[in-house]
Amino acid sequence: MRRYSNYVLLLFVLSFACSFDLGPVDPHEARNGEFGRLRFDGGGGCSDSTTVAVGATARITLEPLQQQSLPVGLRPRSSNSGVIAAAAGSEPDQVELTALEAGEALVEILADGEVYDRLGFSAEPAYSADYTVTGEVFSGGTLAVKVDEIYGACGRECPLIGGDFIRWSSEPDQALALYSYQDRLALLVAGAPGKARIIGREPTAGRALVDYRLEILPADSEGIIRCLATVAYPGDPDAETTACPRELRVDGVMLLELHKELADGRLVPLAGRDVQWSVVGPQGVVRPWPETAAQPPVEGPVYQALAPGRVSLVALVGLTGDALSIDLTVTE
Repeated sequence: MRRYSNYVLLLFVLSFACSFDLGPVDPHEARNGEFGRLRFDGGGGCSDSTTVAVGATARITLEPLQQQSLPVGLRPRSSNSGVIAAAAGSEPDQVELTALEAGEALVEILADGEVYDRLGFSAEPAYSADYTVTGEVFSGGTLAVKVDEIYGACGRECPLIGGDFIRWSSEPDQALALYSYQDRLALLVAGAPGKARIIGREPTAGRALVDYRLEILPADSEGIIRCLATVAYPGDPDAETTACPRELRVDGVMLLELHKELADGRLVPLAGRDVQWSVVGPQGVVRPWPETAAQPPVEGPVYQALAPGRVSLVALVGLTGDALSIDLTVTE
């Protein structure tokens, strides 16, 4: 299980890197279709596995290998829908594969009624997982649990894809209430202060994939708000996490996250949904990134520097009654 310091890099840097063209796709990769026309990308996790965890849904993105765009009106079909059901996703280039029981199925992508490309998938139960928990949390605050990788019976040699299948519970029962769960990210709201345990089980045999103990702290705990930023630039694969900078170059992208440092030295993260951020100053200097994001990242907002100028980034933490203002200068 990774610690919190790597949680930021996992969710931010990888998403940042995926927003840029990283070069041509290897035509021999395992996720390429049999006819060499499509790559079946995504589905959760970082592996090229074609095995879906039983009970999970893998959201697959279809990428063209031989031309710049996909044919219009593609639709999926499964050769064994009782094992893996295939349905169109929310976007024209997306397919949703839901594993219903262990077995195999050939997923075909149809264009004008003909098979445009296809790829074999399988399904098996999940046995273990790597996961990241943001750490301790204040009463009333948000705890994030990210399931990084899921494995089958043979462990790390058998990575699985898919999400939306873990059954969440806590001890005591009211310690943590599920707020949202999508793909491999669960957000839970903390109850009364005290010791707690969060458990996430797979559906076939109730095996615990997530089992983590933590402390829920009083929201009025005394401490000092600290700000961290992870900064990256287009074309630069390295990202740096430091105290929130006072200066950022044009085109830089910055993830902001807040912690509260308690008297005993512990740093308690404050989730993005527990902090209200605003920009004070001239328009056009910075903007939220990406603009099309349905909701802010778990850790906090991401801003992109657009033009030289000065603004203040203001954070209000209603949960703890704290506030913070960061003066930022954007340079060429």
